[in-house]
Amino acid sequence: MRAFHVFATTLSRIAAAIAGLIMTAMTLLMLVEIGLRTLYDRSTFMTEEYVGYGLAASTFLGLAYAMHHGAFLRLDLLLDTLPRRTRNGLIVFGMVLTLGVTAILGNAFWNSASQKFRLGTISDSISQTPLWIPESLVILGLLILALQTVAEIGVLLAGRTGSSRAATPAEILNT
Repeated sequence: MRAFHVFATTLSRIAAAIAGLIMTAMTLLMLVEIGLRTLYDRSTFMTEEYVGYGLAASTFLGLAYAMHHGAFLRLDLLLDTLPRRTRNGLIVFGMVLTLGVTAILGNAFWNSASQKFRLGTISDSISQTPLWIPESLVILGLLILALQTVAEIGVLLAGRTGSSRAATPAEILNT
């Protein structure tokens, strides 16, 4: 299980790095747009569209990394008062729910992207972007989140920690 966790965490880090690159590209595109409009009274006519795609992609590609580092919203104040086994059981239950929601979203995005791919659906802007491409990045983020969630569940089920607070799976692996 440790090897799977390392694999999932490595994918999460790569996806987070890609999300960071996408955010950098979005910033540069907005700066180019501002410069073109200010200096030359021109536009790329696609900044809003691509920033929207980038926002969705960077959000979903960063989810697994956030989960691994315990950055998801969690009620630690309540969890800290519970015995370790109960606390970890509730965390696992929450992660199983996360896995279910991820599967439902992944299925919906897969159906949408595959239909757009089959039909050749493109955006109605000047860029004429094939719409399955940005949706595929969301699907990739959800897939990596699902892998990371399974890995975190495995660590919690196998891990032992003497901490009085809710430990993240990363902390459990380091003990």
